[in-house]
Amino acid sequence: MARPVEFVRSDVVDAAMHLFWSRGYESASVQQLLDVMHINRGSMYAAFGDKRSLFLEAIERYVAEGTGFARECLIESHDPLQGLRRLLVSSLIEPEEEKLRKGCLLINTVIEQSHIDPELAQVAQKHLHQFQCALQFCLQRAQKMEQIPASVDTEQKAQFIRMSYMGMRVMQREGAKREVIESLLDSMLDSLRFGTG
Repeated sequence: MARPVEFVRSDVVDAAMHLFWSRGYESASVQQLLDVMHINRGSMYAAFGDKRSLFLEAIERYVAEGTGFARECLIESHDPLQGLRRLLVSSLIEPEEEKLRKGCLLINTVIEQSHIDPELAQVAQKHLHQFQCALQFCLQRAQKMEQIPASVDTEQKAQFIRMSYMGMRVMQREGAKREVIESLLDSMLDSLRFGTG
């Protein structure tokens, strides 16, 4: 009997995550996953059960990679609006072109899976909602520090930022220039300071 291939789980999940991120869940074939993970079919099914379970683990890895930095910017920053800008610039402006073209794995999943596998879409939506809650907390802190007007509805504004963020990520997948995204980002942040939009 053949001995199962040994591997570092985090490494193969990371490889799978990048393939799913580039190609989407539907277009990433099992063979392509095996090729990038450098494991055989038996090892994959023994470790993860199936492609769907592997995808769910890849989603969790994707979220975990960004959670610490997002928390630092939105929850722990001494200057809430500066922290918010730092987070948005780091994901919308600074990454290399390949990451910008790939967009956001969570947003891609919602768009791709909403009518194919609503449960997968809901997993991604859950994480996007958590992002929105962190945005609202950041805005509430900014309000207490009088960085934004007291009249601003922080829940509504957090929804607006999340929607704008999602739109800009989709625009990046369509090839929007960095300067366009940066201009939109600045306009969005200005609307916070002046309580408009």
